[in-house]
Amino acid sequence: NILLIGAAASGFSGAGLSDTNIIMSVKPSTQQVSMISIPRDLWVKIPGYGYNKLNAAHAFGERDNGLDGGPALEKQVIKNVTGLDIHYWARIDFNGFENVIDAVGGIDVPIEKGFYDFLHKQRFDAGVEHMNGKRALAYVRARYVVGPEGTDFARARRQQQVIKLVRDKVISSGRPTDAVAIASALNQFSAFIRTDMT
Repeated sequence: NILLIGAAASGFSGAGLSDTNIIMSVKPSTQQVSMISIPRDLWVKIPGYGYNKLNAAHAFGERDNGLDGGPALEKQVIKNVTGLDIHYWARIDFNGFENVIDAVGGIDVPIEKGFYDFLHKQRFDAGVEHMNGKRALAYVRARYVVGPEGTDFARARRQQQVIKLVRDKVISSGRPTDAVAIASALNQFSAFIRTDMT
């Protein structure tokens, strides 16, 4: 079980808070993967800090125990909430997310239901849209939306959709040179990605 965390980078509002929290369960023997999104506003008990929103656990841990302290504390909270052993965590900030999408040449995103993010003044029309990193970040973060696409559940679905699209694009390239180029590009963004996995 790997906790995937998306967090605001410096320069974004809410820096330090976790914006995305996904438990990715991987079963190597069958090559099966499942994902469960945990709402960032879930009211939880944070050891040493009392009750607060889940996304605050990341901010408190990072503030008081350094960059790895945020994911470590959030991992502990999510284990307490779900009862699942969380073996590893991986954190990417918004700049890293944009760069990863750009590194794979962007992604083609099927948008089932169009919506408008009125805070950021961005429209997403139904249909397939090729997105670069900046546009994909706006797509997965949009929550100032009237109707069902503005819910945390819709955001979680979009976040999981984009993760799968990136994975599929990397796997489907099928050309070793592409895989090497992508791995090299992703390595350049290690400053934006932290993990306790080797």
